[in-house]
Amino acid sequence: MPRNRPRTSPSMNIPQASIIVAIIGLVGSVAATVISATAKSQSETTQNQQTQFEKRFANLKGVDIQSGTCSAAYWNEGWTLGKPGDGGRNIPPSDRRWSKHVTFDHPFSAQPVVWLSMGSLDTSCKSDSIRVAVYSNNVTTTGFDLYIHTWNESEVYASDIAWMAYQQ
Repeated sequence: MPRNRPRTSPSMNIPQASIIVAIIGLVGSVAATVISATAKSQSETTQNQQTQFEKRFANLKGVDIQSGTCSAAYWNEGWTLGKPGDGGRNIPPSDRRWSKHVTFDHPFSAQPVVWLSMGSLDTSCKSDSIRVAVYSNNVTTTGFDLYIHTWNESEVYASDIAWMAYQQ
């Protein structure tokens, strides 16, 4: 049985090889220049953004800011945001609210401003409109009450709420 021989490519003469090497060198040089220019541009953009950020928020130095998240779902105690009129869960037919007290990591020296943002929502509704609101109430230096509110035929099964509190 004959031995397997490695395949060989057709021979290339020296001028062809020189042209190919020159082309590869030229392409590599252009690519390096593009990469260098892109990196420089990204670096300048980052520096400009940093400068703009510092200018815009320079007056916030020393401001007390706290933040966190709250995940809420139908398995939480007192959840009444599911199917309206569901007698097994004692869910009222219309206005429904669920609340949770949020305690800050450390007290503010004065009453803070609280901002809320809904990150996710698991819901359904028989009508065309989903009705959900989130809000805070009873804001003090140590915490606040976070509320999720729904009404009519909207059903809420879970939601993630992000919050941020800062002192004015």
